[in-house]
Amino acid sequence: MTKKIVIAIVGIFALAVVTALAWLWPSESVSELPYNLPMQAFVEIDVDFEHRWNEEESHPQVGAAAIDIDSDGKMEVMIGGGEGQADVLLSYADGSLRDIIADKGLSHHSATYGICSVDLNSDGQTDLLVARKAGLFLYFQHNAVFKGRQIALDIPRDAVPVGITVADIDQDGDGDLYVSLVTKKSLYVKGNFNDSRRIQTNMLLLNDGAMNFSDISQSAGLGKAHNAIHSTFVDLNEDRYQDLVIVQSAGEIAVYRNLGNQRFESVPLPSGPGHWQSMAFGDIDRDGDQDLLFSNTGTSVPALFLENDLESSQTPNTAWLLLRNNKDFSFDDVTASYGLDDLGFGRGLCFEDLNLDGGLDLLAAQNDIEWPMHHISKLPGKALLQIPPKGNARFCEAEQLGLANRNYGQTPVIADLDGDGRNDVLWVNIGGPARALLNKSKGNFVTVSMPDKVANLGTTVTVYTDQGVSFTKEVVAAGGSGADQTTELMFGLAADAEVDRVVLIPLNGQFSYFDKPKLNSKLRVD
Repeated sequence: MTKKIVIAIVGIFALAVVTALAWLWPSESVSELPYNLPMQAFVEIDVDFEHRWNEEESHPQVGAAAIDIDSDGKMEVMIGGGEGQADVLLSYADGSLRDIIADKGLSHHSATYGICSVDLNSDGQTDLLVARKAGLFLYFQHNAVFKGRQIALDIPRDAVPVGITVADIDQDGDGDLYVSLVTKKSLYVKGNFNDSRRIQTNMLLLNDGAMNFSDISQSAGLGKAHNAIHSTFVDLNEDRYQDLVIVQSAGEIAVYRNLGNQRFESVPLPSGPGHWQSMAFGDIDRDGDQDLLFSNTGTSVPALFLENDLESSQTPNTAWLLLRNNKDFSFDDVTASYGLDDLGFGRGLCFEDLNLDGGLDLLAAQNDIEWPMHHISKLPGKALLQIPPKGNARFCEAEQLGLANRNYGQTPVIADLDGDGRNDVLWVNIGGPARALLNKSKGNFVTVSMPDKVANLGTTVTVYTDQGVSFTKEVVAAGGSGADQTTELMFGLAADAEVDRVVLIPLNGQFSYFDKPKLNSKLRVD
């Protein structure tokens, strides 16, 4: 073989390798921020927890929830451990987050996939629901100590619960549960869209008022779900009933309208079959309703690796999806116009006003611990600011905030960790350390502190200023992937804005309000 032939073969091989890497390499295209931000908007603190993932025994999923167990105005955060690893309850003291779960009656050594916090028995103390590899657990709190029991469920032997959300679906005063199930790790196949043997049926559990739960999924009109890892109740048409959105990891996004009689009606949503990971909801356009954002594999994973058993009539969708809500169960796809059409792999999402300018911004956990290319080069796990905060807006990457998270991110958790009224950020990561960053933004804000109880679920809060209406927030029981966010709702304010009124409307329609509240204060709802 001549030298020229050898060189040609080597060249062809090198070109093939470069082409393959360019095709497989995680890439994104996000608008850059058009101006500089003040430095030190968020300051990182030490966190006493590093998650351990056992890839042979458990799914790459970890649960977390914000909860104020001692009513001191500083939120604690429970984070689940991996298989064989204890859970933690993190509390802020002396400039760091430390584990205080000892003697609380909470920890378990089965992998924890999802956590939800809410006062289920209406005694004024927040309880916890925990979805684990070992089953679904309910913990009642009494003076910062928890007493738990496993909820008896007729779960198929090949399934495990990974998510839990709560709503009073029939407005009878008690909390009903929706449990997301996936096929257990040893039988799980990625990209399984059509194999009925590996498609699980989620559970809608009706509460009889005495904490006895019965599965009414079939009578309620809820069908099967394709290994749904995230589900949330949120009122989409402002009829004072919370509807159900199901994020399916190998299927289409499912939306069900709550008819108010313990029944739901499927609403067509042309999302296309995708590996949907999580959702965020928020009033991005300030029209009073909740818009929806869904994360997907994006540009990180070529569609060829995701098609598996797709039929010829099914076209896979790998892009993220931002839907503007029209209040009548119709939605406009505004992904491209908001600059979110060319993002990489995304996990848990959350809308929050990060820079306190009066517009909803976005936090997105990223990277797949099971995708080899993310072991070589990780996506940033980002903060995106909405610029401008209203009207013809786009989301722009804001690295100056210091919120990037180059880990295998599960979800952000939003909570006021240090009690200063500003919501902080805690990144929950799979197979790595949790990261907490305190919000030191200089803008003005008003925070509405809602008791974390069933009666407040579905309550909307809107801030009216002398410069117009702010966005509307809704209290829900699950946000992010496997997580539950704080019920302390923070509203940033445009420069020089004065607050005229803060209006709260619960599901029963009996609104209340605060007139001309003090800026940079926390308004406590009785």
